[in-house]
Parts: sequence; C-alpha cells; structure tokens
Amino acid sequence: IKELLEQLAFLKELERSLKDSTAAPIWQLVNRLNELEIYVKCISGINKALSENDIKSDGLKFLKEYVSSIYQESGFEHLQEDIKDLVNEVREIKSVSVGVNLDNLMRPVEVGIVSINTEPFTKTPFLNRFLEFATKQIEKNYSARDFKPAQDVAVFPPSLRDLSVVLPSDTTYAQITSALDKTPLDVDLAYHLIDVYQGEHLPQGKKSVTFSLAFSKKDGTLKDKEIDQAFNRLVDQLKAQVGAELR
Repeated sequence: IKELLEQLAFLKELERSLKDSTAAPIWQLVNRLNELEIYVKCISGINKALSENDIKSDGLKFLKEYVSSIYQESGFEHLQEDIKDLVNEVREIKSVSVGVNLDNLMRPVEVGIVSINTEPFTKTPFLNRFLEFATKQIEKNYSARDFKPAQDVAVFPPSLRDLSVVLPSDTTYAQITSALDKTPLDVDLAYHLIDVYQGEHLPQGKKSVTFSLAFSKKDGTLKDKEIDQAFNRLVDQLKAQVGAELR
C-alpha cells in the first residue's frame, strides 16, 4: 500500500510539472492517458490490498472507505476498461494527416487534422508536385530579396524505444525529465511516461520508471548506430544525475 501511495504522490507531482508544458497536444494526450492508466492500477491495487486484510487502524479504515467509494461508486470498473482500450489505440497511431486552407497567395490560414492513421506517412509524387507548385506561386508574389525558399517537411518516421530504469523512490518526475532534457544529443528526442512501478522484484526504497522514447532527425532515417548512441547517452545522463540503473 505504501508503494502504491508513493506512486500516486508521484503522479500528483507529475501533473503539476506538466501544467506549464510546451509539449505538442498529441504528446500531452499520451501523457494524460498514461497518468490515468497508472492511477487506475494504483486505486485497484490499494482497494484489493485493503479488502483482503482485516484492518484495525482507524486511518487505514478511513482510507479503505475512501478508496472503496472511488472504486465502486464512480464507474471505476468501466473506466479501467475504457482507459486500457484507449491507451492501446493511441499507441497504434503512426501518423496524422492534416488539411491546410490557403489564401489567394498560397499562405496558410487554417489547419486541422483530417485523419489519424496506424501506418507511417510516406512521401508521394503528389506532395512533390504540390510543393513545386506552391513554391512557384510564392515566387510570383514576393520579391527575390524577401523570398526564402521553403524547406521540405521532414517525413521520416521516428524510431521508438522504451527506456526502463530503477532509481531511488524519492526521485521526482522533474528531476528525471531535467536529466533527459539536458542530455546532449545529435538527434531530436520526444518522450512520454509509460509506467511507474514499486513492489515485488525491486529493492526496498527503489522504483522503476518506464518512458517511451521517439528519436528522429529532419533530414533522413536514423541508423541503428545513431539510435544506440543517443539511447546510451540518456542512460549515462540518468545514472549521473539521479542514480538510475538500466532495468
């Protein structure tokens, strides 16, 4: 129970850290879903532990009643299934298609998501033709002095890896993400929290934290060597900054 309560406290701190986050909305959504998934696991675990034992302490009796009310009276059972299904669906997303409205000078005025896809996006001949057409239109309407040729949009899918580390249980989410953000990398990095675990198979005073990492670069597909180098740098940084060990 103590370990599960510590995980809930970690989630509370995580929520405060993410309030001012500048992450893209899609990453905020993924983070929020993972938070809910961990919250559901914690409430379910606490409810099970308290229900299966003869509780004497007044404090634990109060906790038992409080957790039981959450578990039984707020559609919690349905929430468990909904969150599980939604998290699985979100993890299947590989690309999004967007629609862009243009004015008569080919300048974007509105943008919106057209579809969310389970397959990676690949460049098509149509996109190349459109970019050539758009470039010509812009060149016609702007002087050569002011015109700066547009660069092609990066369409190379990211390389995904999970990073699981064991670290002291009092390590905060802010300390972990600070270490990740300060790691010198030659590639772009995006990440979100997948799981926090304390309990069996872990030493006393330790917890396991798992992040999903997305490595990418704008000018090509990453090679395994580049991904391994970036991953190892993150592990070394976490070891140095928060005493983490690769699980």
